Parts: sequence; C-alpha cells; structure tokens
Amino acid sequence: MFSFESLFAGIFYLLVYLLSTFSIFYAFLIIKPRQLSSYALLEFKNFTCLKLINPLLLIMLSINFLSLAGIPPLSGFISKFLILISLVETNNLKLLLFLIFISLIAAYYYIRTIKILMFTNEKQPKFLSEIPYLSGVILVVTFYFNFLVGLRGLPHASCLRLQNMTGAASR
Repeated sequence: MFSFESLFAGIFYLLVYLLSTFSIFYAFLIIKPRQLSSYALLEFKNFTCLKLINPLLLIMLSINFLSLAGIPPLSGFISKFLILISLVETNNLKLLLFLIFISLIAAYYYIRTIKILMFTNEKQPKFLSEIPYLSGVILVVTFYFNFLVGLRGLPHASCLRLQNMTGAASR
C-alpha cells in the first residue's frame, strides 16, 4: 500500500505547491499601490493593470498559475502525475478519480485567474512599477524552478522507478 515512490511524489508535490503559491503571493505583495488605502490590495481587479506596468511579472505569475493548474510541461504537472502514478500502482482508483475531479475544478479557477489578469482592459495603472532587486531575484528563482523542472523532468523519479524494477526482478 505504501511505497517510497508515493512518499517521494507526495513530498515533491508539496514542495512544488508551496513554491508556486509562495511565488504568487509574494508577487502580489511586492507590488506597491499608489493609493494610500490598504483595502485596495484586497480587490483583485486592481491587478488587471499589471500587463501595462510589468508584463514580465505577469508572465511569471501566469506560469506559476499554470503550474498550479497542472499544465503539462511545468513542475505542477509532473508532481500531480507522480501522485496519480502512485495511486494507480497502489490500486486506489476511487481516490484517483476524486483527485482528478478536484484537479479539474482547481485548474478552471487558476486559468480563470490568468484570463482576468491578462485579458481585462484597464486604462490607468494603479501600481508603481518598481520592484526591489532581491524580490525580483526570489521571483525569478521560483519561476525557473517551475519552468525548468517541468522541461527537464525529474531525473530522480526515473532512477527510483528503475531501482524498484530491478529490485523486483532480482527477488
């Protein structure tokens, strides 16, 4: 029922989800509002002008949202795929179908957020464009983690699978 691969998949999924969520919230927090009211940050429509001010930050946010949604070349897809493979191997099909259904619902909301951020027209920017250097470095590192792990894949996962296959064959 329990295997090392499923433990690895769960920890990797947790790591990817934490980094992606941290990157998204951090990007929203470092944007400084022009108005003095702190309640302006609570309105999501105020972030629709981000494409006018900092399109690179918007692309990085979109990649992180797509990673959370589980779109294929990104690390979120690989982590969800490893979870689903471990569920198939343990023959836990009810939980597998439940997770697929929940992932589809979550993907709708993540992609809807990208649609709102990218395709809503806002004429007047409400935010300053300066982002501190260290904040930019943190965002770039988390972005590259999501992007490059998805493109390169996980070498450790394939090594683990080979070790288990050769261990089972030698028994």
